[in-house]
Amino acid sequence: MLCRLSHIRTFCFLFVGLFISAGVKGHEMKGVFNPPLHHLRKLTQLKTGDPLVDWKSARTWTASDGRKLKAKIISAQGSTANFLLQNGKESTIPHERLSKKDQQFIAEWSEISAYFDTGYQKVSNLTGKVEAEIRDGAFAKDGKIHETRNFRFECDQDLSAVVVKDFSRLFEATYLAVKSLPLGLEAAEPKGKKFLVKLYAEKRDYLAAGGLEDSAGIYLLSDRVILVPLSSLGVTPGPRGFRKTANYDPGTLIHETVHAVTHQWLNIVPIWFAEGLAEYVAAMPYRDGALNFKGLDEGLRQRVAKKFGGDAKRFDLVSPAELVALDDRVFMDQPEVLSEPIVLDRIRPFQIQLTRNGEEPESEETPDPGAKPDAPMVPEKPAKEGPMITPPKGINIGSGIPRPPQQYDPVVVRRYVSSMLLVDHLLRSGQSEGLRKYLFSFLHNTWDNITYLGAYRTSHKSHIGKLQGQSKEVEQILKEFNLKIKAYNEQIDRYNSGEIETVPKKPADPVAPNAIPVPDILANPRSADDLSRKAFRQNAADGVLTFPAMLAIPE
Repeated sequence: MLCRLSHIRTFCFLFVGLFISAGVKGHEMKGVFNPPLHHLRKLTQLKTGDPLVDWKSARTWTASDGRKLKAKIISAQGSTANFLLQNGKESTIPHERLSKKDQQFIAEWSEISAYFDTGYQKVSNLTGKVEAEIRDGAFAKDGKIHETRNFRFECDQDLSAVVVKDFSRLFEATYLAVKSLPLGLEAAEPKGKKFLVKLYAEKRDYLAAGGLEDSAGIYLLSDRVILVPLSSLGVTPGPRGFRKTANYDPGTLIHETVHAVTHQWLNIVPIWFAEGLAEYVAAMPYRDGALNFKGLDEGLRQRVAKKFGGDAKRFDLVSPAELVALDDRVFMDQPEVLSEPIVLDRIRPFQIQLTRNGEEPESEETPDPGAKPDAPMVPEKPAKEGPMITPPKGINIGSGIPRPPQQYDPVVVRRYVSSMLLVDHLLRSGQSEGLRKYLFSFLHNTWDNITYLGAYRTSHKSHIGKLQGQSKEVEQILKEFNLKIKAYNEQIDRYNSGEIETVPKKPADPVAPNAIPVPDILANPRSADDLSRKAFRQNAADGVLTFPAMLAIPE
């Protein structure tokens, strides 16, 4: 007696679990960032948080054959590095002859040296004089284009030899002053061979070149050029070109030159420091090619009274606690750009579950309340660019860094003056080490966010690729299995009709593959607060710097 056999329905599959195409939501991290920081992998060698300690001290190096060497790295270029040995001699060693850890140290040291002067010697006081070398401007001549060791300045009208000489020495003295500050900052590498300064006889030409209305000068970040109208310097046309007058004031040139010399920091540090440092150096008494730390009290008072139009005794200052927490746009009295925080979606495991057509799938997981309705059975292909990875917003307001003149918003003027006085206070109160740590923390935070988001994107892309690969493999397995089922069902029909006597052998059910493990960076991503530049800025000074309740202009 024949027993009728039923047909087997074909299999399909679906993913059990939650998948959201992970990305960076919001725009808080938008900004401009400059190499070489993005080449770093990890700042693993840092010990104290003070680059002038970590990167300058002698250390024990390990050769690839295990031998040890006590030495201090003094320079690195290409595939070799130069070391100062304990006996006072120098030695050049190829990177490949050192351990992987030491090679990483050299890579980090090279990157740090673009921001901090690794050969800097600490100074005991701030009462010295920074003077351009005697040859700077020694061969000055009337004309429009002039070059010094580190600068090229161009004017659309002739400058007198006296002005050329003074400008030449001023630029070089400012360059040296930045490097001589007790912060160990390294001077930026110019875009070309030299820093470019453009001077304009007419204000309209200055504006046409990119200057801002009601500004005394500007440093254009994108073009890396200083623009200054001669009218803001107190020079006037003469029979042999523009010459100095009794109102000659080089402060604007000094301010913008500080920006150019610290270019690599401008999109990293908060605006109060960038502008405060430029104003602080510009407040130093300048005479005959020298910037003098002596007389800073008088210089600060004159800076407030002369350039900012305020009575030094009655000037309304901003408290440091409020100042350091200000958003860069708010600092400039512009509306804050409110953007969504960076949110990285938490990725949960996927489990492929096989089911026969028409049957409801069984799931051991609790449905996630955040899952989208009608979610696709197969994960969507991620956007081509992956998660948005843009570095933290810096002080790139517009295309340059303007300096407010007297008629500028008084709120902004007070912030500029307060920033100048805060830098002065921190340096005079012996907090240079804390300030270095503060600056380095911004450098590290910028690097850390960029590299973390880069790692998230890479892991996200790789994980999706594995899921899609598994999906294709299962599709192929099911395609082949369902062909076997079709053939089996045809045999069942023949058996049931008596065409064949042997009972067909049922194909074994396919086995669903195990879930692909979710990398920890996707399963447990950093929170929005951890990635918030604003939150970091508000807390960066805690435990590092000590602020007075209020600032005061020296009497």
